[in-house]
Amino acid sequence: MKAIKRSMSLSIVVLLLLAHVTYAQSFLLQLFQKPSTPAEWEKQALDSMEIVAENEFLELYFNKETTEIAVRVKATDHYWFSNPVDREKNSGLIFEEQSAQFAIYHDPGQKEKQNYRFGVKYGQFEYEPLENGLRINYQIVEEWGVNEYVPRLISYDRFQDILNKIDKQSDKKFVADQYDLILLKAVKEDEEIRLSGLNHDALFNGYGLFPLDDSYKKAEAEREQLIAELDELKSQIASSANHSEIQALEAKLTAANNKLFDRRRDLTWHLLNTVLRNRLDIERMEDIRFADISQLVDTPTYLLKDIPRFQLEDMVEIIRAVGYDPHEVAADHRANNLDPTIPHLEEFTIPLEYYLDGDSLVVKIPVDEIYYPIGVTDTIGRKYTFPITDIDVLKYFGAAAPDQEGYIFVPDGSGALIDFNNQRDYSTFYREKVYGFDYSSADVISTSINELIYMPVFGMKADDDNAFVAIIESGSSMATINADFARRNHAYNTVYASFKLLPSERLDIGRTTISKYQPRFTDCDIVIRYAFLTDDDADYSGMARRYQQHLINEYGFPTNKVDAEIPLYLDILAAVPIEKPVLGFPRTITKPLSTFKQTQLIVAELLEKGVANIELRYRGWNDGGIERSFMRDLRLERTLGSSEDFSSLVAYLEENNVGFYPEISVANASLDDSAFSNSKAARTISGSVAKVDRRTVVVSPAVFQETVISFADDLTKHKINGLAFAALGNQLNSDFSDIVEKLIDREQTKAIISGLLKDLAEQRGLKMLVEGGFDHTLPYVEAVINAPMRSNDFNITERTVPFYQMVVHGFVKYTGVPINLNPSRRDVLRLIEFGAYPLFVFSYDNAFELKHSNYGDFYSVHYQNWLNYAAELYHELNQLYHDVADQRMVSHEKLMDNVFATTYENGISIVVNYNPYPVTINGVIVGGEDYLKLEGLDRP
Repeated sequence: MKAIKRSMSLSIVVLLLLAHVTYAQSFLLQLFQKPSTPAEWEKQALDSMEIVAENEFLELYFNKETTEIAVRVKATDHYWFSNPVDREKNSGLIFEEQSAQFAIYHDPGQKEKQNYRFGVKYGQFEYEPLENGLRINYQIVEEWGVNEYVPRLISYDRFQDILNKIDKQSDKKFVADQYDLILLKAVKEDEEIRLSGLNHDALFNGYGLFPLDDSYKKAEAEREQLIAELDELKSQIASSANHSEIQALEAKLTAANNKLFDRRRDLTWHLLNTVLRNRLDIERMEDIRFADISQLVDTPTYLLKDIPRFQLEDMVEIIRAVGYDPHEVAADHRANNLDPTIPHLEEFTIPLEYYLDGDSLVVKIPVDEIYYPIGVTDTIGRKYTFPITDIDVLKYFGAAAPDQEGYIFVPDGSGALIDFNNQRDYSTFYREKVYGFDYSSADVISTSINELIYMPVFGMKADDDNAFVAIIESGSSMATINADFARRNHAYNTVYASFKLLPSERLDIGRTTISKYQPRFTDCDIVIRYAFLTDDDADYSGMARRYQQHLINEYGFPTNKVDAEIPLYLDILAAVPIEKPVLGFPRTITKPLSTFKQTQLIVAELLEKGVANIELRYRGWNDGGIERSFMRDLRLERTLGSSEDFSSLVAYLEENNVGFYPEISVANASLDDSAFSNSKAARTISGSVAKVDRRTVVVSPAVFQETVISFADDLTKHKINGLAFAALGNQLNSDFSDIVEKLIDREQTKAIISGLLKDLAEQRGLKMLVEGGFDHTLPYVEAVINAPMRSNDFNITERTVPFYQMVVHGFVKYTGVPINLNPSRRDVLRLIEFGAYPLFVFSYDNAFELKHSNYGDFYSVHYQNWLNYAAELYHELNQLYHDVADQRMVSHEKLMDNVFATTYENGISIVVNYNPYPVTINGVIVGGEDYLKLEGLDRP
């Protein structure tokens, strides 16, 4: 019986031991074995998170240790993560960057600070719940930078103490290799190294700098050997006439001496540069004296080499691990007559909010709660300001791995796609400003970019059934959209927005250059809405539909009024300035191209040819012609006819139901426009007058309202209910002022423009045309002229898509560029694919004289050359668009190479074939460079 009990007890012990071992093995496996599949990585990430908000469509997850988030889409059980879940495959700086939710850039030096590396990593954040979300307050602090952990000069003994604490031989060698061992010792006159521009005696006092490394010692030994060989050879052949061997040895000796000299000279320059960079009291190298380097006399000392940043950071990791810190660097610097390290004052506060709203995650940064140091003083009394100029937001949200399929959508012009992993490693990443350049800003550069970003939106399709579209709801005017595909130095497919918080300008003052900043942050919060799309909505067409719905919700986007006939948009050039010799001198005169009576004749001929719906934009009708279109009241160009002639034209157009839109310029003015004064000009940060080019001034948004309202009153008197704006739809400029109350930032300009257009449309009943068509103008205008019909075709993009058109079709009419300026068949097909109305530019007189003027593009627009073609194309498109003119464009797709289908909400599709040969779609042949209208489309 006792034996049985002992046996049972032993069995239990064995089982317990086995269980313990099994548990330990399992624990160790969990601890050390990393996930191997995307699903395992996702599970690991989600296991460290908890749900902090939930609604009918979404769940919001939050990691309290890393502050990363995830969003679960309930309909598909798909998760979107703020950071790559498998970033643990990487280490060091790459891991830290991929763990960040944002990065700030601050001056001096445009230093980047990511919230993980400079905040989360050290627990420098707090979070609190919000209604349906949470808020995280980050402290971004860097008391000591990388440079403060590395001594520039350190004695031999102190350096050996550091090396002795490093365990790994490879690390020890790596640290040692970053330094040169040097000393000063007395030299003979022929050993002195004299450096240009320096007082050699005051600086070196009879001493010279020598390296102590093995390679230098070896070179010295080789030189001594050469000297010995030369002396011996000379004694042996002193009487010989053949000195070739001696000459050969002398040449070798000269080369050896030069090699040693060059090494000492380079080290000496490097030592002096090190002293200059690390002594605030020394402004020039000529001011360095022997007392500043005398500690090196007969004292072996290590001098840090010039090494790249990444090696410096790797070295810091090693020496920090053995307890060497900036306080010890300070002691070593004092011992070597260098300034001690001083703690940084770079401390920033950034709030970040997440909350769920319907089918969307909303990300918000309250800009007025961002803090950066202003006028702070360091330990030796120096004052600093560290303005935050830019911020990247959620750079890795939804980041797609290299093995995933999909694409990135960017709103480049009409829209463009960047395929994942497209192998175009030669291409640069995508980075473009929303709304293009601010012409009042120093950021304006010469560029070949033709197409702007008109809509603040971007997106990603990550697999067959899931996509997101990100809408910048607030702060779009200061946004830049960035995108890149996974490549060698960029491990994920990413798209995100960055924001310019403080515009600045570099100013030359004497011999120095300083930065002058906008006196406050841009007056708005940063708000990005990430809407999640599934199934049939998970593509760029679905992104367009979702953004369209956002505009409807936000502005009550008006639906197109259905006309019996489609419109033909007509630009009439009335008068333009040209240079002509007068009495032998060049003089600018105003040349009439289409008088008031002649304009009426052009319209009459079009009406006779059956063009039943004409919308006329009249350009250059005003006093001074097209370049002097800034005005407060209606002043006619005298060479075009009398006021009675103008009134007759207006009456004729109204009688024949022709829309009439006299064009004025509000955003820009000509330098020689007598109606404009510099008091109305926008200013750059430096205080100078802002210019679009050497002839064109930027008008301050402060005068938009009074200028346009005054002009609108005159229009009413003349019974004109149409107005065209030259630049309100494709320019967005600031007016910088040192006086905070007078400063108008880009976001405020955007509000001024949309408010002005809303007032003109809703209170005065004006119909308006704009160029280009930024999103904030769309709810209030009748049509957009020159809407974007292509992208910039950057190398990184795969193809252009009509995203812009899918958003606005059925709500706002739009044209492409004038057809008679681009009369190819392919351009007409693009017009049809994109659902645009035809636009022609005409003049009554021959415009050949314009060929060598600023308006050279218009030299061939004589109306008689184009009248028949315009009427023919109008009738062709009128028939084609009859069933779809008022319909929403619900999808666009590529059917095969160079064949695209545009489908409208009533089910009608228009297939466009750009190939020179026919293709078959739905069993029907589409001719080469032709199109086909179908009801119901079967995808090939």
